[in-house]
Amino acid sequence: QKSAQFYPNMRYPDNTITYIISENCSEKRKSDFKNAVLILEDKTVLNFQESASGEINISCSNLAPEPDEEGHFIAGEGGPSYVINSTKYSIITSGKIALYRPESCDNPQVALHELLHALGFDHNGNETSIMYPITNCGQTIDEEIINEIRKKK
Repeated sequence: QKSAQFYPNMRYPDNTITYIISENCSEKRKSDFKNAVLILEDKTVLNFQESASGEINISCSNLAPEPDEEGHFIAGEGGPSYVINSTKYSIITSGKIALYRPESCDNPQVALHELLHALGFDHNGNETSIMYPITNCGQTIDEEIINEIRKKK
């Protein structure tokens, strides 16, 4: 079966992942991202911590980024930007997220979707999943994603 991730067993080096949000992000986008982090912390073993030099770098704009100029990995709006392939795991040492699409849901669906890309998750074909390519307000984090994150190091 195809992995839910870009490569099998993608992981950051630790369950605590640092992030930095660009000063050019609006308060709404900062809040959406922080709420997305809280949702993931509640459902998984991961913890997130804001830091001056984050492993995940969040930028904001009203324009879609050009994937080549932003240096994004695979997904144009979010994903791992540097990965070390070891025998058992693909270790993500840095990721990027570009928040530019407006959020139209009560939940931070766009921020959560892009955060999961930065954790190595690819789009899937399940319309009820947060990782379906077209976002809608009723989508949730499916068990397959939670189980992949839960796997022991």
